[in-house]
Amino acid sequence: MHWRWNLFGGTESEADTKSFFFSDGGNESLKLELEATIDAFAKSYKLKDIDEHPICKFPSRYLFLKKHLKTDRVIKNQTCPKYENFFKKLSAKGISLVFSSYFISRPASAFGHTLMRFSKNSDPKEGQKYELLDYAANYSANVTTGNAFLYGLMGLAGGFMGEFATMPYFYKIREYSDFESRDLWDYHLNLKPEEIERIIAHLWEMGSTGFRYYYLTENCSYHMLGLLDIANPKLGLTDRVPYFVIPADTIAIIANTPGLLKGVTYRPSKMTVLKHRLSLLSNEERREFDKIVKDLKPVALTGSKESKAKVLDTVLDFIDFEYAEQVLMKESNEVKVKNKFLIERAKLGIRSEELKVPTPEDEMPHLGHKARRVTLGAGTSSKSDVFSKLEYRFAMHDLLDLRTGQNPNATMEMAHLQFRYNLEDKFRSNSSSFRIDEVSIAQVYALTPMEKYFSDLSWRANFGGRTIKDGGCNDCFAPTGQVAAGATYKMGPVLTYLMGATEFDFNKRLGHRGFRLAVGPEIKFLLRLGKTLSWDLSGEWKKNYFVEKNKSNYSYSSEIRFHTFQNLNFGLKYKRYHRFWDGIAKMFVYF
Repeated sequence: MHWRWNLFGGTESEADTKSFFFSDGGNESLKLELEATIDAFAKSYKLKDIDEHPICKFPSRYLFLKKHLKTDRVIKNQTCPKYENFFKKLSAKGISLVFSSYFISRPASAFGHTLMRFSKNSDPKEGQKYELLDYAANYSANVTTGNAFLYGLMGLAGGFMGEFATMPYFYKIREYSDFESRDLWDYHLNLKPEEIERIIAHLWEMGSTGFRYYYLTENCSYHMLGLLDIANPKLGLTDRVPYFVIPADTIAIIANTPGLLKGVTYRPSKMTVLKHRLSLLSNEERREFDKIVKDLKPVALTGSKESKAKVLDTVLDFIDFEYAEQVLMKESNEVKVKNKFLIERAKLGIRSEELKVPTPEDEMPHLGHKARRVTLGAGTSSKSDVFSKLEYRFAMHDLLDLRTGQNPNATMEMAHLQFRYNLEDKFRSNSSSFRIDEVSIAQVYALTPMEKYFSDLSWRANFGGRTIKDGGCNDCFAPTGQVAAGATYKMGPVLTYLMGATEFDFNKRLGHRGFRLAVGPEIKFLLRLGKTLSWDLSGEWKKNYFVEKNKSNYSYSSEIRFHTFQNLNFGLKYKRYHRFWDGIAKMFVYF
């Protein structure tokens, strides 16, 4: 019934649809709803549509009460054709929780997404062969606006209704793996047949039930755990989630529950498959591939049949990746082009070996560091001899954090708060002071290394506020918005980007207009040495507009992060501004 204790010590259901309850007060009173449910189930209804009987609408409650009442005289068996057809259609022998990797281009998916897969085979490896025949259960918000600001506000405040939906699993593969190039991780669960039956029965009940959708609390991750608690209430999974829950939290809870996880399998996206295909080509085969995809016309290939097959298989994967939506349209030109290459491939008369893409085990989401972070620091600066710093970050990852379990080239931080305390310095006549150094509501880095066929614009954005330290004003706090775009290059363990940045700062002390616009280049070099350390070297120069002084400013910095443990890191940072410098040592605690 999705009841939870409320702030006043009573109970209240998270379900927000009246038809989910038999009693008028059933959303708040456990006793009233129990009595009303038993009464509804016990009555005989003469309905034209037999599937409208309460037992048929709420089979999960029926299974529960039938077990605990220990009598058939109160609740009798009821035939339910629609539900029985639904149960047969799923034919679930196994269940897995699927994690769709981080998708930074869509705010709702920046932290990843979780859904439930119903497998027709209980063995994870065997089930993977027939996964296109399986079904999936998804929980998502029914979005009613295209405005980005309203979407964020309503998502945080419960302005959308969340709904469960069941669909063929290949629809989700097409959406995530094919269209959005997101890898999928299957966390196969060790559930008994009767536990699987409970989940399916409850999922049927959820089909007509709505919940207020909260982006950070009652979201897809939270409700997937709720379904598993129906299977076995002793698991108590939803009781173990933090108040704010993200998909990675859900996966970690599953992985750390003794006896629950049966195994993990990996489904690479179309982009990952193509990259692996390309890596297997010889230099001559790569040249032939490049020549073909330039105009997408068959050409005479050299080499053995096996070599020709490798090139054509790669071309077909390229078409599937580059034109993922068009190849689904029967009369599209891309389908006609693909058919020509399929004919050429068939003429070779040989069968290709199954492509085995290596599983990137370091990217398994349950192995990542905890999402929330507290940072303690102490340092010195050119303005005050000694200062201390306290930081809190709600979620989730920055470029210098340990990469394990994360998207290595994208970061998303939310609610990053930085506080600074300057100690009294009698020699310089500086009194002690406490201030908010920086507030980042949301900061995103989407870095796409330039590669042939995979090049994309790299960008970053940051919205919040900060204490101005470049001489524009005397340590004033200014709301700020920053957007930058450019190109990223990868050379071995070094990631480099060069961007053009635009920044708005708002404070009446910056100039008579009360704001300034700054535009200029910025560059970053990022070195990562496995799980040992990350090192960052950055610099920027900006020209300021709409100000009377400080027409330009610059800064450069260097930071090194030592990955001592998964959830405990240490670091050093030096930053030079236009007029002064800071140096600080930090300890990062993830929880």
